[in-house]
Amino acid sequence: MASVVAEVNYPSKEVIDVFHMEIDQILGKLGAAASKKSIERWLNNFEDGDRISALEILQRLRFVQELEQFEFAETIVAQIVADSNSDAVFYFCPIAKYGKSATQFSYYIGKSNTFRKLERQRQTKFVVRDIDIQSVVFDDRTVVIFFDDFFGTGGSFDKHFNKFKNKAAAGFANVTNIFAACGYYMEKAREAIATVDPRIKIVGDLHERIFGDPPMMFATASQIEKKKTLARKYADDNHLFKDDVEYHSLGYKGSEALLAFPYMPPNNTLPIIWSSNANWYPLLPRAHDDILRKLTEFRHGLAFASSKIELGLPEDFHVFNGMTDVKFILFGMLRMMKKQIPHPQIARLIGIPIAIFDKFMVLGKDMGYIGEDYKLTGDGEIILEDVIEQVKAFNEQKKVDTSIRAVKYMPKKIPRK
Repeated sequence: MASVVAEVNYPSKEVIDVFHMEIDQILGKLGAAASKKSIERWLNNFEDGDRISALEILQRLRFVQELEQFEFAETIVAQIVADSNSDAVFYFCPIAKYGKSATQFSYYIGKSNTFRKLERQRQTKFVVRDIDIQSVVFDDRTVVIFFDDFFGTGGSFDKHFNKFKNKAAAGFANVTNIFAACGYYMEKAREAIATVDPRIKIVGDLHERIFGDPPMMFATASQIEKKKTLARKYADDNHLFKDDVEYHSLGYKGSEALLAFPYMPPNNTLPIIWSSNANWYPLLPRAHDDILRKLTEFRHGLAFASSKIELGLPEDFHVFNGMTDVKFILFGMLRMMKKQIPHPQIARLIGIPIAIFDKFMVLGKDMGYIGEDYKLTGDGEIILEDVIEQVKAFNEQKKVDTSIRAVKYMPKKIPRK
């Protein structure tokens, strides 16, 4: 976008229309995580004169697609194995409580071909609970990997590393191979991790600050200052990210990150992207309730659609029989995979453990709906399109025949933990 255009005041709908090429590029990057409507709603957070600048910030967002998560995981594990002895034993330790970003990333680590090979050779293990830490045997073969999808400031790493060290056996002090592994890290985190323990080697890609030195993200210092002032102003005025001590208007501890993963952005990312405080509309929400609100729409029609797979659509719409839980879950998975919802998030939304999700993935592959690349096959696309068309037909029929009962496609409770 030319900077002279940024001086013009545009309502958000006009921004979408005028800058349709830029919007299409953003949507191509975000995939199912956003739509023109959600971008328009997000732009409505800003005053008319600031919307172009907000869009220019959004253009520079680094959004990691789920396929990249699989690739990151394989690259990380393969690099660590290459830097270790052939008989090494690898302990992978997520840097977070269960359900946080690191345990989400555990799913992709576990799918790595190199990790699976280590599993078959009994050379690896996830270390999650305190009892797992206490059971680790430390010797000259031991390799310990502390991992997360992203290291922003290094604070979480420091906290978890010291917790591990305090609970581990005395032999941990003699371990020479320790890694901090991630998809991306910031320079502030690299510096902090280097001071934690000199044995630690960091593995991952550097993520530059969005308001760093030009021309990394913006061409000139004046452009950087203008965008930075805008991001801070709206975050401050709307209290988008504040704890008991300070405002984090440019991301946690002033990180200035502009990065998002398929399940959510880290809190190091500018809060104007993800916060839902003060009625701010988040483009890529972090708050659990916001994520559920955006994802529950994908349940629409699942019960009826699943019965189409199981029984075929009844000719008489007045007669509607149920479906099996297996087909309910499988069709739900297919539909959300089509929408590019990340696998761990699908499992949480449907309400099944990730281990059960994996079994359904095998079932989907056996039925020919899911390929080895974790994407829908041609047959999967066909059955999905067919079922969705039948759902639409059923909904149209309901409009003209009021005696048809509404289909109960939503569970009474949505899993929240």
